[in-house]
Amino acid sequence: MRPYRYRVAGTVGMRKRALAGAWGVAALVASAPALVPAEPGFTYEPGFSPIERALVLALFTAVQPRSIADDIEICGYIYRDSAGQLRATAAEDGDKETCMAPWPAWGEPLASWHTHGAFDADLWTEVPSARDLQADHYEGVDGWVATPGGRLWHVDGVNRIATLVCGPGCLPADADYDPDLSGPVGTRYTLDDLLDKFAEE
Repeated sequence: MRPYRYRVAGTVGMRKRALAGAWGVAALVASAPALVPAEPGFTYEPGFSPIERALVLALFTAVQPRSIADDIEICGYIYRDSAGQLRATAAEDGDKETCMAPWPAWGEPLASWHTHGAFDADLWTEVPSARDLQADHYEGVDGWVATPGGRLWHVDGVNRIATLVCGPGCLPADADYDPDLSGPVGTRYTLDDLLDKFAEE
């Protein structure tokens, strides 16, 4: 199984691009699915607000089907506007292995978000990549990652730790997803954990 896809950290040129089609919480939260526990007895102490979680769940519920169908990463950012409201930037299409979104043109960036496309038995796509953690750390934000199996991950950008928020099927999943082929998936990974995993591949 090969090391897998990743989000590319934004560049200065991308950050100067105008933001269009930003999504507000009210437009998305109503359709947010309920969280599915990662496993019996699993608990997660979030480093984010319930409103942010609801926004992310609704956002991924909206974009995940197309990400899977087209086998591309889709990405963007979550930010706080001048009124203190959480918003998501317009979705940007990437390719099979990367995605680059423009830095929010205004407001306070809080987190990146991106999908991992369609299921591929040759790629370890059910967890964030080491480069995902490195990009969020470099940009000074947290991160959110949706996987082909329907998992939702939160990345602590400061500490470079990925934690599973909800397990397989809590987000729209690829019908071809096969847990027997995706390999074992834990509930928490540090950057060193992921770098060691890649070194084994």
